[in-house]
Amino acid sequence: MKTIKLNEFKSIIKKLVKEHVEKSDKLLKEEITTSYKGRKILTFQNVEEFQNWIRQKQRTPDWVIVGGTVYTMDNYDSEGSEITYGNVTESKMLVVKTENRYGILGFSDAVVEEDVLGGYRNDMSYLDKEEEQGKEWEKMTYPDRPTEEIDETKDVNAMYRKAGMTPPKGKGIHTKKFHKCVTDVGAKGDIDNPFAVCMSKLGRDKSVKSSHRRED
Repeated sequence: MKTIKLNEFKSIIKKLVKEHVEKSDKLLKEEITTSYKGRKILTFQNVEEFQNWIRQKQRTPDWVIVGGTVYTMDNYDSEGSEITYGNVTESKMLVVKTENRYGILGFSDAVVEEDVLGGYRNDMSYLDKEEEQGKEWEKMTYPDRPTEEIDETKDVNAMYRKAGMTPPKGKGIHTKKFHKCVTDVGAKGDIDNPFAVCMSKLGRDKSVKSSHRRED
C-alpha cells in the first residue's frame, strides 16, 4: 500500500475542492442584488443558485432573497455543520448544511434545503419583520412612551435606511426636521459630517427638541 505525506494529501484535497468549486461556478450567474429597506440584498431565483453561490464564495450572507422571499440568518452552530435563515412573515426557513465549514472543505459541500419556520428568535431582528419587531421592542422597553413618538422613530429610521445610512441610537433628542436634513445631505455622499452641517444650518432651536434644550 502506497503511503503519502500529509502535505501531499492536503494538496490532493485542495485540488478536488478547486474542481468542485469550478463546477459550481459554471452554474452560477452574474450576481444580482435587490434594494430592500435600504440594504442591497443578494438575490437568487431558487435554492440551487444560492447553494452554488455559497460553494463558490465560501461564505454565507447575513440576508438573502431566494425565490422572492427575504431571509435573515438567525443561527449557526459551533460544530460547523448547520446555518439557518428565517422569514417570519411567510413562516419559511432555509437550512445550509455542511460536513464541517471550519475544515478544509469549507462550504464546498454545502447543501441548502427549504423548510417550515416553526418559531423565531425574539432577541434578534428579522428583516421582513424588522419594523413590527422594533415597535414591539419600543413598547416593552418604554411602556409609557406615547405611540406618536414610537411612530416618529419608525419614520426617522426609514429615512436613514433609504439614504443608505445607519439609523441613530439614543433617546431621540433631535427633531424630525433635523434628521430629514441629515439624510438629505448624507445621501449625496460628499459630506464627511452631515450632522454638523445640519446643526449649523438649522440652529439649536430647529435641531433639538424643546424638551431636550437647556436654557442658557
